Amino acid sequence: MKRAMIGVLGGMGPVASAETYMQIIRTCQRNYGAVEDVDFPEVMIYNLPLEQFDCIGFQDNNAERVVGQLSAGIKKLETAGASIIIIDCNTVHCFYDRLQATTSAEILNLIDITAKYVRTKGMHKVGVLCSRTSRRLGLYTIALAELGIENFDVTEQEQNAVDAAILAVMADKVGYAECDAVNAVVKRMFESGADAILLGCTEISFLLKERVDENRYIDSQRLAIVSAIEKWHSNRSIL
Repeated sequence: MKRAMIGVLGGMGPVASAETYMQIIRTCQRNYGAVEDVDFPEVMIYNLPLEQFDCIGFQDNNAERVVGQLSAGIKKLETAGASIIIIDCNTVHCFYDRLQATTSAEILNLIDITAKYVRTKGMHKVGVLCSRTSRRLGLYTIALAELGIENFDVTEQEQNAVDAAILAVMADKVGYAECDAVNAVVKRMFESGADAILLGCTEISFLLKERVDENRYIDSQRLAIVSAIEKWHSNRSIL
């Protein structure tokens, strides 16, 4: 049996995608004791410079163009041999069903994986930090509500702060202002009764990557990576 290859569809944005590869390495080391080269998975990363997509997401009138680019990127990964695919962006998971229908590879659903993890932790109220488009489409609001979990929404001013932080990560210009603004949003959510903060954007995951308390910070990017490595290791174990 051929070993599973993990495909990463990235570029949305590139900084988060680079972090994903480093987390793949760290997960193998920490969870499976990986040391030698052969202990790590075969990984194909396609950095897709997605057009009509920026730090806030996309506009509805550009949706079909975005889907077309994503579908082509997935096909490239599948052709290269990827059987497990991580799309390294929460927002474009609004197209998950359409994209999964285009490939025989398994695309991991960040939204579904994360919402189910929140339920397993017994949480009832979470604050969600995500892109403006993810918030507008209610990606996490809907997924969490279906599991009986309440989402603490951000205010418009807070969303502006989150948007600015996402852009700063993409440009490598994160400063005290962006960190302080996001920390203020987090503080307000906890004070309002949130059980945890859900990091529903890969740039926000990068910004807050040092928050290692899994009982207070739910990282969608990390959960997808752990799931991918588990699937790869299970496939590897039966060879």
